[in-house]
Amino acid sequence: MVIRTLGPFETSWAGGSGLIPIIQNNFKLVRAAGGPPFLILPIQALIPIGAQFGLGAGSGWFASAQLASAAPSGGYTGLRIQSGTVIFSQPVQPSANLEIIVPLDVSCTISLQLDGGAAPAGSGPGEDTREATVETPKTVTMVFDASGATIQAVDSAHLEVFGSAADLQTRSTPPQYIPLIGRILVNATATQLQLTVTSAQSDLFQPAGSAPFTVAGWTLPVAVISPDSLGDASGAGALAVALDEGLTATWKGQGASAPISLRRSSWPISAKSP
Repeated sequence: MVIRTLGPFETSWAGGSGLIPIIQNNFKLVRAAGGPPFLILPIQALIPIGAQFGLGAGSGWFASAQLASAAPSGGYTGLRIQSGTVIFSQPVQPSANLEIIVPLDVSCTISLQLDGGAAPAGSGPGEDTREATVETPKTVTMVFDASGATIQAVDSAHLEVFGSAADLQTRSTPPQYIPLIGRILVNATATQLQLTVTSAQSDLFQPAGSAPFTVAGWTLPVAVISPDSLGDASGAGALAVALDEGLTATWKGQGASAPISLRRSSWPISAKSP
């Protein structure tokens, strides 16, 4: 499909001025003809022949088990992207049905500029979510080969919630699939040792106190779906933290006047980045 045009430019072949179309298609990268794709990318080419191609704005999808082997079979993870590149270790060319067959001995590296989406707006319940700042990584580089995928480089992330702020620096430990939340966790280290609640706007749930971080990271969604049914990715993932004991809370209808001590707790935070 034509996503945009450049120009007009003065050209001899067009007999004057003309527009240059920018073509972009969602190509499926497979290891064998007709096989399940391990990557689906918005490649800016009508017929991609070569070893390096640009990626346009859209959605990039990869088989989740490529990155986290425990992810469910048939699961795909989507990232909304602004732009990027894909580089193959050897030249490739497309086959039928917008497929690119990537031999097992050929690796590919994708470098993505991610699109985290817009900050939530509105009024009423959910003010703590609207006041939170969730800056998921802005760039990521991943390498895919016959054995799976690895994250070669990724930006830091930033989180501000309940008045407490921390940067999250990705660690080199392998990502893992967390069945409880149905997401892949890319482990990170928080620059602050603990979360301290200094601001809580909700009249339904009021946390207080401080608690040390035990887990922090960038989480990526997993959807078990036919690759032919994949649509637009919803964003660039979310952030999540797990806390040790230390927080207390009161909430509407709790039936007790004193704050209740919270044991170890997990906080998936999926507000959009600003």
